[in-house]
Amino acid sequence: MSAWGQLMNRVCPECGRTYEADVLKCPADGSPTYILLQDDLIGQTIDGRFTVKELIGKGGMGAVYRAYQLSMDRDVALKVLRPDLASNEEAVKRFLREARAASKLTSPHTITVFDFGQTASGLLYIAMELLQGRSLARLMEDEGHPIEWPRAVRIIDQVLDSLAEAHQAGVLHRDLKPDNIFILEGPGKQDFVKVLDFGIAKIQGANTTSLTGTGITFGTPTYMSPEQAQAKTLDARSDLYSLGVVLFEMLAGKPPFDGETPLALMLQKVQEQPPTVFQVNPQVQIPSSLDSLLTMLLATNPAARPRDALTLKTLLANIRDDKMTQLGPVVVREGVTQRVQVLPPEESAGARLRRHWLFVFVGIVLAVVATGLTLILVGGGQTDSQVSEAPVVAPEEKPLAAPPTPATATEPAAPLVAPAPPPAAHAPEVPTAEPQLPPKKAQSPRAKRPPKDEDIVKLLKRGTRSDDLLKLKRGGGH
Repeated sequence: MSAWGQLMNRVCPECGRTYEADVLKCPADGSPTYILLQDDLIGQTIDGRFTVKELIGKGGMGAVYRAYQLSMDRDVALKVLRPDLASNEEAVKRFLREARAASKLTSPHTITVFDFGQTASGLLYIAMELLQGRSLARLMEDEGHPIEWPRAVRIIDQVLDSLAEAHQAGVLHRDLKPDNIFILEGPGKQDFVKVLDFGIAKIQGANTTSLTGTGITFGTPTYMSPEQAQAKTLDARSDLYSLGVVLFEMLAGKPPFDGETPLALMLQKVQEQPPTVFQVNPQVQIPSSLDSLLTMLLATNPAARPRDALTLKTLLANIRDDKMTQLGPVVVREGVTQRVQVLPPEESAGARLRRHWLFVFVGIVLAVVATGLTLILVGGGQTDSQVSEAPVVAPEEKPLAAPPTPATATEPAAPLVAPAPPPAAHAPEVPTAEPQLPPKKAQSPRAKRPPKDEDIVKLLKRGTRSDDLLKLKRGGGH
């Protein structure tokens, strides 16, 4: 019996509704509908090598069966793709190329591809290892609550092991989502991850236009990157964006964006900043650095994301080992729950060091200012009124000293020193000298002139009478 003859009604890959065989477009959202295989492929032998035993599940790309591989005497998972995909020559070439590349991947976290090909009737198939467990999508649905962040990070870390090998081999996934992340069950396999369907989304895209109306797009709108939705050239960072959406959904219980239509969803990704997990689900508490990392992963510009899977693994390891940050405590104020973000330990230590040096700098400045004020007070603390009341004091038989020249006219005048005291009746009112202190060093070129002339100039500025100055000069000449 030909597999081509076993067909069923058409299905919309976007909304999942089924229609009669003549409905080529979904009336609900306009997406093209596709033909799915009948369950009565069970019992048939595909390509003379795989006997179909039972249906495991269906999807927009086809159906997965449990099959028996005759040559190897083992059960396998046989994915049979939609017949309409085989009608497109480019899709067939793309499928064979991607399947061949995926079959060379050997990471323990990548599902093993045993075989692939196309039957004589044109049916495309892939034979893979048969896994026991459930998809991440089913796990989240069964548990009914967000996944604790340490567990979520462990799951993502294993996905990154798979992606690192695939990206180095030049294979992009293009459709990372919870349905394609499988969690194994069994002894010693707690949360052991397998990544499914590498490169398959690119095959499906052969008959699909992009959400923006240009080029070809592959993937699921909720998880695809902005550049993927715009049919731009992709690299490893596109898969990392999709993985960021998966991680966000595990932590918050829902994706970061929830547009009503695929186009509205992609506009949100391009035009809006991604929310934090706390904004989507205030009951969830995660490290602040994990929030920051999610913001990087969900950046519209690929250049703002981690450059590759290994870099992202390192960042997650730092968070897991609590080297970058700590949890922000949950605070409740007036009925409003708010998580307070705590700075990473390294940043806090740096802030304390900066404050230390700031205090040292301020202390030095204050010390310099205090020293300057002290020198000013010691050198010129007397006022003009005090100077005018003091008598002349002239030490006997000592040479004439040159007082320092004031910097400005407003500073107190230096004392006038004479070899002998003049009569008290004619003594001018000049400052009191302090013989016990050594004279200050002159700070102006004017201090190099003869002392008597300089003293006279100073007294003239103070308003001393000319006849008194004449007597002083004559007395100084003797």
